[in-house]
Amino acid sequence: MDRENFIQSSVRIRHAEKKLLTKQQLQRLADAKNLEDAIKLLNETSYSSELSKLDRPENYEQVLSEVLNKTYKEAMEISPEKSLVEILSCKYDYHNLKVLVKENILKEKFDSMYCMLDGNEIEAFRELALKNDEGLSKDFKECLDFFETTKDPQDIDIFIDKKYFEKVLSLAEEFKLEMITEYFKAMIDFINLRTFIRCRKQNQVKETLEKVLIKGGDIETDKILDMFYEDIEILPIKLKAYKIGRVLSKIVEEYKNTNSLNSFEKSMDDYLVEIVRKAKSIHYGAEVIFSFLFAKELEIKNLRLILVGKVNGLSADFIKERLREVYV
Repeated sequence: MDRENFIQSSVRIRHAEKKLLTKQQLQRLADAKNLEDAIKLLNETSYSSELSKLDRPENYEQVLSEVLNKTYKEAMEISPEKSLVEILSCKYDYHNLKVLVKENILKEKFDSMYCMLDGNEIEAFRELALKNDEGLSKDFKECLDFFETTKDPQDIDIFIDKKYFEKVLSLAEEFKLEMITEYFKAMIDFINLRTFIRCRKQNQVKETLEKVLIKGGDIETDKILDMFYEDIEILPIKLKAYKIGRVLSKIVEEYKNTNSLNSFEKSMDDYLVEIVRKAKSIHYGAEVIFSFLFAKELEIKNLRLILVGKVNGLSADFIKERLREVYV
């Protein structure tokens, strides 16, 4: 991938980065008395244009969806390599594929469960997946066949999650960019270790864990399986040589004290931010676009945490504890 091709797009992205919300801005939003006050504060940011169309504060999700959709469209327009945008956006396709498979099995429609970057494309997505024999359509048909064999609804998510990571790792290998490959490998490691802990918590058998583990991370699946009968507290010790080993102590300690993995997603997101921040030292290249899309998605996730918290009357401190680190 020729870096020179990304000079112009990188300049535009660096300009857009200046509009990303800072940690201080997010904390100020978290301190707002209620949802209405939080929306007023958000109206002082780059979200003002979309907020002007909002009929009532409770419909904030429309704004978040519109901003995400707009961000991806603009990135697709300026990126000289469309697959660079696809590597992040395809998670929505695979989520939607799960919905479509379940629709076909149950003979019902679940429009509200779709996560379309453009809400008007649901029917087009259905038609494309049903008619074609390549890409997502191939995965769709293979998943239906797989379910017919196992008859286990859980296998739908397992099958499609594995197909998703096969897709993104394949794209990452084509890019030959260390940061992007490291990002997805770390994500696989986190997901596999979360699955490991959940299987142990639910007293599942080793064969169940073997079925759901995703290949392609830095930590070999055999390594995880070998630890199945050991105490969970041994994870930070056994995996200290791996990149994510340094954050496992905090995760395991929290689980030991609370019997919960509530902060697991936050630990994963904060770790991924560290990886993506490496792009800040790159003047131009594919990583600049990738990092901005990640940063915008994380910003919207933080806003959703804040606004949902305000709707439910949660305290500012409670919300702040759950906010992710920011890219800027």
